[in-house]
Amino acid sequence: MAAKPKSKSPKVTALLAEGTFNPAAEKVRDPKFREHDFFDPRDLVQVKYELLRRVSLEHASVTAATAEYGVSRPTYYQTKAHFAAAGITGLVPRKRGPRGPHKLRGAAWAFVEQHLVAGEPVRARALAKQLRQHFALTIHPRTIERAVAEKKRCDEECKEYFCRVISGRCALRNAAPSRPRGRASARGAGWADALSAAGHVGMGAGDGRQECRAAASGRAASALAATRGRPHPHSPLGRAGDQG
Repeated sequence: MAAKPKSKSPKVTALLAEGTFNPAAEKVRDPKFREHDFFDPRDLVQVKYELLRRVSLEHASVTAATAEYGVSRPTYYQTKAHFAAAGITGLVPRKRGPRGPHKLRGAAWAFVEQHLVAGEPVRARALAKQLRQHFALTIHPRTIERAVAEKKRCDEECKEYFCRVISGRCALRNAAPSRPRGRASARGAGWADALSAAGHVGMGAGDGRQECRAAASGRAASALAATRGRPHPHSPLGRAGDQG
């Protein structure tokens, strides 16, 4: 007999709310789902788990198991991959629809950023009202608070990362070399310092970086001046000069 959802059942209500209700419960023909109340064909997560167990532990063929559980072979392999990657959590269907504050983008988000005051709490209710008036968007105040908090968290993580990178580069530049550099080594170091001083990756202005840039510029000029006008040691001119 086909399993029919009971609209007043608390379990069915919970399954529908979580997106784990099996709309094809009547297609599940495994006898244990008909003989025991513990096995519920309406529970999609349980059905998927038992499908995998039927093949992995009971050694049923994929063709027979998918026919018995009313799913396709691609669905089985997809379910197997999700379970291998995330366990039981991977068997829970992902909720459809956009993720995140999809309405709070573009001009609407720029409007919110313009009305944020550093050091003061987010006036989410007032911003929600203004967004409704200016952009005809209905956005919950809590959505605005979460978006602002996420943006702040990302900014802090990025700032911390770049500060670590820049501090590491400054420490390397200020460290004294363990041995004297040859001409080729000095020339390469000069070009490396010149690139950093010219604003290479991570060498932006601000946050106490001017001193590091100035020091790098001075070392670059000294290294380049020391090597300018001198022939390469492996060139004919270099060898002739060494012999003379």
